[in-house]
Amino acid sequence: MTVLDYIGKKYDGDQEKVIKETQYFRDRLGSFDRDLALSTSKTTHPDEWWKLWGADAPNLQKLAIRILSQTSASSGCERCWSLFDQIHSKRRNRLEHRRLNDLVFVYHNLRLRHR
Repeated sequence: MTVLDYIGKKYDGDQEKVIKETQYFRDRLGSFDRDLALSTSKTTHPDEWWKLWGADAPNLQKLAIRILSQTSASSGCERCWSLFDQIHSKRRNRLEHRRLNDLVFVYHNLRLRHR
């Protein structure tokens, strides 16, 4: 999903302002025009860069910081695959795909419930 797709479908703010501010960023207008903004883009963390240089595009700044501040981890996927490996053993390798998905779903929710 591109940024424009996200703005069009899921962004809850003023979409027209964000699109206009995206043009400022793309065309390097306002605070994005400064040489220091361009040079610090390679040395500063992206969310910090937006805090420093995104003042002329406050709606886009808020959206960028929200997206860039999200943590990403694969632990949820690893947990699911571990459970999948436990259920789909050599002894039970002929399970239908739908049944296997249902079993993983039930086991995962049971684990969550016991926490």
